[in-house]
Amino acid sequence: MRKPALTLLLILSLYRSSYSQSDSAHLTTITSKLEKLSATHPTEKVYLQFNKPGYSIGDTIWFKAYLTVGVRHQPSALSGVLYVDLIDDKDKVVKSLLLKNNNGITAGDFALDNKLTPGYYHIRAYTAWMRNFDPAYFFNQTIPVTNISTEALAINAAYSVSAINNKEVVNTQLVYADDSGKPLARRSVSYEVRADTGLLYSGQGATNDNGMLTFTFPGQTAPGQQIRVMSHLKLTTDITLDKTTPLNIVNENIDVQFFPEGGELVNNVRSKIAFKAIGTNGLGVNVKGTIIDNENNEIAEFQSQYAGMGVFALTPLPGKTYTARVTIAGNLAVTAKLPAANEKGFVLAINTNPADSTKLNVRVSTNEATLQERKDQSFYLVGQSGGESYYTTDGKLDNTSFTAAIPKSKFPSGITQFTLFSNTNEPLNERVVFIKNDNDLLNLELKAGKTTYNPLEKVNMTFNAKNNSNKPVQGSFSLTVYNEDNAPANWNDESSILSNLLLTSDLKGYIEEPNYYFNQTSDQTKSDLDVLMLTQDYRRFEWKAAMTGDYPKITYRPEKGLSISGKLLYAKDKPVIKGKVGLLSTANNIAVDTITNDNGEFTLTGIDGLPDTSTLVIQARMANNKRDVNIKLDSKTYPPMFKNTDALTSTGTITQLLDGSNAIIKTNTIAPPAADTTQLAIAIKKSRLFKNAGEKQLKEVTINARKNAGTELAPWVIVNPRSSNLNGPGHANMVFGPTDLESCTDIYECILNRLPGLLRKMVQDPKGVTIDGVYYAYGDIIPILVRHAAQSMMSSTPVKFMLDGVFVNHSNIENVNANDIQSVEVLSSTSYLSVYGSSAPGGLIIITTKLVSGDPNENYASNVAPGVITTKFKGFSKVEEFYVPKYTAKNTNTADTRDAIYWNPNITTDVTGKLQLEYFNSDVKGTYRAVIEGIDNDGNIGRFVYRYKVE
Repeated sequence: MRKPALTLLLILSLYRSSYSQSDSAHLTTITSKLEKLSATHPTEKVYLQFNKPGYSIGDTIWFKAYLTVGVRHQPSALSGVLYVDLIDDKDKVVKSLLLKNNNGITAGDFALDNKLTPGYYHIRAYTAWMRNFDPAYFFNQTIPVTNISTEALAINAAYSVSAINNKEVVNTQLVYADDSGKPLARRSVSYEVRADTGLLYSGQGATNDNGMLTFTFPGQTAPGQQIRVMSHLKLTTDITLDKTTPLNIVNENIDVQFFPEGGELVNNVRSKIAFKAIGTNGLGVNVKGTIIDNENNEIAEFQSQYAGMGVFALTPLPGKTYTARVTIAGNLAVTAKLPAANEKGFVLAINTNPADSTKLNVRVSTNEATLQERKDQSFYLVGQSGGESYYTTDGKLDNTSFTAAIPKSKFPSGITQFTLFSNTNEPLNERVVFIKNDNDLLNLELKAGKTTYNPLEKVNMTFNAKNNSNKPVQGSFSLTVYNEDNAPANWNDESSILSNLLLTSDLKGYIEEPNYYFNQTSDQTKSDLDVLMLTQDYRRFEWKAAMTGDYPKITYRPEKGLSISGKLLYAKDKPVIKGKVGLLSTANNIAVDTITNDNGEFTLTGIDGLPDTSTLVIQARMANNKRDVNIKLDSKTYPPMFKNTDALTSTGTITQLLDGSNAIIKTNTIAPPAADTTQLAIAIKKSRLFKNAGEKQLKEVTINARKNAGTELAPWVIVNPRSSNLNGPGHANMVFGPTDLESCTDIYECILNRLPGLLRKMVQDPKGVTIDGVYYAYGDIIPILVRHAAQSMMSSTPVKFMLDGVFVNHSNIENVNANDIQSVEVLSSTSYLSVYGSSAPGGLIIITTKLVSGDPNENYASNVAPGVITTKFKGFSKVEEFYVPKYTAKNTNTADTRDAIYWNPNITTDVTGKLQLEYFNSDVKGTYRAVIEGIDNDGNIGRFVYRYKVE
């Protein structure tokens, strides 16, 4: 007899608080927990668009950052500060930027100077708020960086795997060629084969007439380790070309994992099982195989469909165990046991219907044993995205299965998590799916006047932004145009605003070719994306933490702007309550103050206007104005470094010498003409000379900028490399060192008494006077230097003081300990003062304190007097402007070899949604690729790619 259909109480939740009267108390409890977690722990995401896929030493990496909050990708105002790091292939931060977030938008750049070496760099971006959560959700992008040597050397690798004495070996052939594909024949090469664990093999040899080098090395490596060949090819006797090539080896040492849909297998319940096969390089491996039971019966067959991933169906039976036999290219690679099936439980299955954009089909199944044990018990199904509930269902368990059709339009674009709950609110099963909702995606369009242009010709382009209802939108966008013939890339592998904000930012682990799922969507790519959802670890949100209230600990508050924090102490470690703390930067016209709390803690804000690097004076006093206090600044902390796990793919392209991507090179191929390296060697030598000359020229320019250029310092003149003297350390009318100041007790008077021609004027006004921005109290002495014979006392300007690069009042100098001073420089002549303009017309005394560690590049806080310290402070990074040339008939004779043609991170549309753009092509012919991405005021995102020819 057929059992009655399962009763469903269907509750659609479009927004978090809209429930009908039939909602159960359980659903209310579940969704309220979700609301609380979402409200107290909002999710910030950051995405960076770059101006091209790869760079060379000497280039600038230009980028625009989009900072969003919440599932609807609203431009974030939660954080006001964005951190962006450039990290080398040794996982060391080599450059760091501090950028101001302007309603979810900011931009920056990294100049790749000659001090950097070629390699695979990666860029990470995050906010202080994001540090409270898993750093796996920081933005992270691998960037290849080359130089003229690495660009000139193309390497393609081929291999075969075999066994010698039952040990696996990799027969490797590398083909070396110049950038035009001509072989570098008969060249000496030394090489090292390296994996994550270190050196595997090294050797040396010579290329043949085809530019080919052959060698063999042991093939046993652990899954997930990236194997690289580091080549050192001798171009000439004094030029060696170095380049690293990823070796994408597929061998039997692969890692195969199986993922039952919904999280578990249950006896007598049909389930989908996804699988993922990963090679030693971290990339997916295409495999196929069979499933056998413990009696050696073949139960099912499977085959990967994309990037080593696939899916098959299985109905596990009681008393049975199952094993997968996995083969690669027809050879048995590994065997792996499938997860054991449970005697009781549930299976949560979702059919995403790739060919149907309107609905999802959900099925919850169980077996007879579970039905009898939980007969008529309630269950609950919740679909959430980004911490917001969009679908809920409750029902009674009176059948072994039920199905429901759910409109996809109820969900935002991105990852949605469905969770099945028991009648005690225990999460039983989870399934994540990807949903594309056209309602929250933008329709962007770029259109040029024609499809073919001449070199250096002006391009007029129209940009149009509309929503899915074909209505114009206002938003912020960024456009890059580059010659893709000179900057080739795998477009499936690139990161886009769609693949990042909708997919990879919510998944842990490396996603191979994320843009494949968005580049040219089809039923097949949608099916492949669903398999990815079944295999990839999704842990941005965990119900267990939401239900128990075990939320992530909040250590880092959202930064609304720049700040300096610390403690005010007295008697070594006692907090100063209600103490006065102030910051002064005369050069930047910034003065802020605050009061300490009951723990002596303080935070100085309102300093966003400080430049990239500043030296500041911080003063503090007790509530009764006593100065005997110690200012202790909080140390700046940074996220820990983690190994970059992004898989690397080879970029060599010498296809005429290959049978296939992983096949051994044809040995009977007729060698093409060998490369003529004469011009290449000349170019490399010129680049090295240019680098050295550039460094020398920079020094010369720095010296020539002084008015007294050509004046050499005598060997006995004291030179302090930390001096802020704009003329150069030691270039002053007088210089005092620590020895000269040994007998000083009152440093202010001591300095003044040593200055020839000093006049003193006492302040007679009881209210004091302010001269040139400096306040002098009644009875204070105003120091004036006589700089020429006609100078009068009445018309003279007082001497200015600078302490560790900051203009300060004379009162800040009075309590400085002479033992803490490294140098005092006195500038009194016009030749030295002219560089300061109107800042110090009456003379300048530059005081530089000692640095305890001795490192002149160290960030430090120096106690220069009781209640006074100076400190280095890193303000918002200065953002450079991308240069866009403008050509006329008179200036088109200059060679323009740019591959980065145009970059504009500040495109904003008005109510019409349209904008006109213009720029000039370079001299270099090729296919030009224009990519525009952005976000509107409602958080809808979009991307458009346009190409044209330059011939």
